[in-house]
Amino acid sequence: MRHVGLPILVFSLSLSAVADPYSEKALSVIQDSKSTFNLLNPATNGCGSEGSTAPHTASTRSTPDGIDPCTDLFDAACGANSKRNSSDAPTKLFNELIKPIRDARNQTAKAMGYADFDTGLKAKLTEAGIELVEAPNMEAWNTLKKESNPVDPYKAVDGNLYRLPVECEKEAAAIPYPSSTDLPNAQAFAAKLKSFNAKYIASEIQFYAKDIPNFMQSGIGMQCTILKMSPKNYPAKTNAAAVQQCANYAEIRHEAAELYRQEDSPGYAEKAIAFVKAHLPHALNYASPREQFSAPTAPLPKQSDLDLLNEKNTSAFSHMATTCSDLKNSETNAATKVAQDFLKQVNVGKPTVEKMISTVYSPEKREAVTKLFNGSKETIQSLLKDLVKDEGKRKEITDGYTALPLNWMEKPADSKYLTRKDGVQALDIDKEPETLTTMSMVDPMTVFAEPSLSFFTIPNAMYNPKTTMGNVVVGEGVTIMPALFANVETNPNAALSVIAHEAGHTLGPLLSLLNGYDLRANYTDLLSCFKSSESIKMRTEQQDETFADYVSAEVLAREIAKLPKASQSESVVTAMESFCLLEAMTTNAHSGGGKEDPHPDPYLRISGIFGGNPSLRKVMGCTGDSPNYKSCGLKCWAPDAAGGAQ
Repeated sequence: MRHVGLPILVFSLSLSAVADPYSEKALSVIQDSKSTFNLLNPATNGCGSEGSTAPHTASTRSTPDGIDPCTDLFDAACGANSKRNSSDAPTKLFNELIKPIRDARNQTAKAMGYADFDTGLKAKLTEAGIELVEAPNMEAWNTLKKESNPVDPYKAVDGNLYRLPVECEKEAAAIPYPSSTDLPNAQAFAAKLKSFNAKYIASEIQFYAKDIPNFMQSGIGMQCTILKMSPKNYPAKTNAAAVQQCANYAEIRHEAAELYRQEDSPGYAEKAIAFVKAHLPHALNYASPREQFSAPTAPLPKQSDLDLLNEKNTSAFSHMATTCSDLKNSETNAATKVAQDFLKQVNVGKPTVEKMISTVYSPEKREAVTKLFNGSKETIQSLLKDLVKDEGKRKEITDGYTALPLNWMEKPADSKYLTRKDGVQALDIDKEPETLTTMSMVDPMTVFAEPSLSFFTIPNAMYNPKTTMGNVVVGEGVTIMPALFANVETNPNAALSVIAHEAGHTLGPLLSLLNGYDLRANYTDLLSCFKSSESIKMRTEQQDETFADYVSAEVLAREIAKLPKASQSESVVTAMESFCLLEAMTTNAHSGGGKEDPHPDPYLRISGIFGGNPSLRKVMGCTGDSPNYKSCGLKCWAPDAAGGAQ
């Protein structure tokens, strides 16, 4: 067993969010910062009141769209009225992130003897008896290849991908219900229905046999669920065989488990087909009008042979659509298994692994992200002068920040590969480690074993405190997933906002306790301000994420203040791009707002935490506090009027 799971405590920007390109910015934003700010109670530090309600005066600055960021930072950065409207940002970002994955997969597919990955997958499908239509729906094809956009999970996939279901639907449409009611016509119609079902059910059996666990779940299991939930619609009397099959489900499942043990052995395919034939779900009979009503007070007249046959034909005719649907589902599931297996083969190939790592973690991007990360740490360390009065404790925390690592994925050593039968070197993901004392958040053995390679497409960043389980240690560190720094050279401020958020977690209320230097008492006023309904009405479980956003805002203010004065306001707006992306992803997925979410709503994060931050407002040239949110933060820091922090 290669992959070991640990209960690792991770604090992330979000479940999925971070960067997208906007405008070209110089990386010279990172310099040594000498400014400080104070989170201690203002009454004892002379730094102005947290949660001030000073009057707001609109700034004379605005975005190119004419939107004043001092009035509404969200609208200026990513709202519907802005040219930066972020609704399609997740799709644009994903389309950029998937390109290197496709290129890398093609490298291994070529080493396996195929022209490219798509050609190889089509060959594997053909070997499995799965035929595509002449012009496959590209969205469905990308979904099969694990290249569809995960940030738009509810996007409908129109059209069929496989030939047989299309033929099934056409043939079903060509069999009209007979208008004549005489017995010979009814018998002829019954024969047509029987032939139709026999033809396509035979293919359905072949496909189900390729994935027995799925057959148990999507075939028998689903039908038993329908019977259980709708007993009036599917009476037990007319569905006796199906009811009995459900009663025997445990025995059938045990038989399936024993069959699974023989997978890949000689003769398995024939045994799987025989198993599916023996247990293929029976067509369910919907309640007839006679069965849907209460029992009559007088006996119903006996039905004629013609009446009985017409009733059966009506039911069988309605089942034709179900036959085509079941065929499509079984073939889709079989194709998915073929694709999953091929993806695993390709993903762990050395050409894929090395191409991805060298492309995604290019020297230029590593240098840019490292510079931002180190700059964030230095700025946060400077804040500790006022945050922690105990000199010894402050030195301990400062030294810890100096050692805080940024986790990078490195190319695996040659010893991690084996040579497969096809001649391709591939990661030996099934090899047991000789020892297990440390774990990495960016382990290639885990990342490349996942079919969709989602590590490279989900925009996120994470801070994890040191975690120990027995002899296994996961060291403290910050992980920046590749989607974040894909465009770090074009918008470093957006990346900086996230990097500072993750680095800021070390000092958070819960994290400082876990890290051995409880700082909660220092944040009483600040967190009380955020809890106010005049601010973002922060819930207790959101305090660490809120605090990390607050630190990010303070770091952004100090770093952007080093830029030319004329560009500072616009730089704050573009720095919100990562959070605008999160807002768009949350909206597109129709999620967010759950009481269990440790993150405040993205809208509140941008408008309330960043837009209401006193330091950022000074950098933007705002006069007074936000007109919509109580200003939570300290008033003592100010940027240099000429550009450059005081």
